[in-house]
Amino acid sequence: MDQKDFNQMIIESLKDESIRLEIESICQNVRKSRDSGAIKQFRQDVTNWTGLKETSAVSKTAIQNGLYGAIRLKIGIKSMNSLTDDLLPEAQRAFEQFKSDFDV
Repeated sequence: MDQKDFNQMIIESLKDESIRLEIESICQNVRKSRDSGAIKQFRQDVTNWTGLKETSAVSKTAIQNGLYGAIRLKIGIKSMNSLTDDLLPEAQRAFEQFKSDFDV
């Protein structure tokens, strides 16, 4: 049984209609991305570039963590989940600078 089937089974087993509707609403919204299309594209660009730069000595994850740390420092956010459309241009500039500095 996958997670979706399990959630559906729980929802259907609830007797109280208001609780059932609330849980159903929550389950439908779980894991929906809050990112705009532009931010999703930015994240994909980062993933693509870091994948190209991975070596036997340095993992893709290590490169991505370094890049995201530099971006967070530059734009003053605690987490990349805080990236918004208005901060995106500065994040993209930081990414381009990082790529030019570390494109070996």
